[in-house]
Amino acid sequence: SWLALTVGVLLDLKLSACSSLSGSRPNILLLMADDLGIGDVGCYGNNTIRQGPENCSSDTTVQRPLISHLTLVTWPGCGTNNSKHYPHVLYIPASSHHPAESLELGKHTIPTPPGMIGPLSRKWHLGLNCESSDDYCHHPLSHGFDHFYGMPFSMMGDCEPWEMTTALMLKEVSSFVQRSKQGPFLLFVSFLHVHTPLITTENFRGRSPHGLYGDNIEEMDWMVGQILDTLDTEGLTNSTLVYFTSDHGGSLEAQFGNNQYGGWNGIYKGGKGMGGWEGGIRVPGILRWPGVLPAGRVIHEPTSLMDVFPTVVQLGGGAVWKVHYVTPMFHPDGASACYGRGVCPCSGDKVAHHDPPLLFDLSRDPSEAHALTPETESSFHQVVERITKARSL
Repeated sequence: SWLALTVGVLLDLKLSACSSLSGSRPNILLLMADDLGIGDVGCYGNNTIRQGPENCSSDTTVQRPLISHLTLVTWPGCGTNNSKHYPHVLYIPASSHHPAESLELGKHTIPTPPGMIGPLSRKWHLGLNCESSDDYCHHPLSHGFDHFYGMPFSMMGDCEPWEMTTALMLKEVSSFVQRSKQGPFLLFVSFLHVHTPLITTENFRGRSPHGLYGDNIEEMDWMVGQILDTLDTEGLTNSTLVYFTSDHGGSLEAQFGNNQYGGWNGIYKGGKGMGGWEGGIRVPGILRWPGVLPAGRVIHEPTSLMDVFPTVVQLGGGAVWKVHYVTPMFHPDGASACYGRGVCPCSGDKVAHHDPPLLFDLSRDPSEAHALTPETESSFHQVVERITKARSL
């Protein structure tokens, strides 16, 4: 994967040696924000939201031009991170029952690598039941995780603003690190921040010039700092690879009345769920592993959420099978993006088709401001033909 290759290159090591980068398998801490805009983070140019030293500190490595994720909404983003598959293969909406094969252990996921403890904290968002309300076929414990503490469903606009979630989740993360410090462990913390309804504790309300959304970011930044402080206290900083990202870009359409509840995606056009513009799939990528990863380095290679899964498995001493994406084997009936929905957002008259297709040169036009045409790009038809062929595989 690009991420594993990048880590390997940074360390001047071969991929086959990644499992012994620091003399033994590292602890792995994955931190994933929800709906965080690329322009909301200090590493990427934001100086209007107060963020602590844990954000882009001197011992972190930053990925630029950011991480390109292939998902526009949260459900498939979580599945891609946990399974290495294209997001539409593992799309499981938050409502109704769904067949177990959508995320089958052994087919789409693997157990935690031998000898590692693999818990999940906070948000699952990949379904819960199949045939009955208590079979829990989609529960994290049915798919390789050893422990789960969090919300099994999505954050909806009418959620009760239960402020204790922040303290409870932090307490659980700290407790897990303390009781697992002999390691190695894999800890995936999927934040409820900064998804609407932006549940924020009183201590952080009114602090940001960007309203409740900015307050929620500042609280999440503080939470990340608390988690890193726990690693420091337990003497695990140098033996833990920390990776912070978001499931996709900021939600520009998250509005209540005249209030904007979504994020800022910087120079990139569009946002979450807006048809594939870069603003919806470009997200932060921050790595920290003091003494192993060079501090202050900027990585220019693009990666995706699909790279996280094989990288974690490899660093943990496991093996990942060869997979051919988008085949019937990994796209069973009921696993498509339109299963169980009244309106299909990916086909029919609900989709706008451009003829000729919109084509951009992101190396020269990352903001997607100037669409290429056959007149302005000599290889236009060749590129479109290759893309069409790839989509038909």
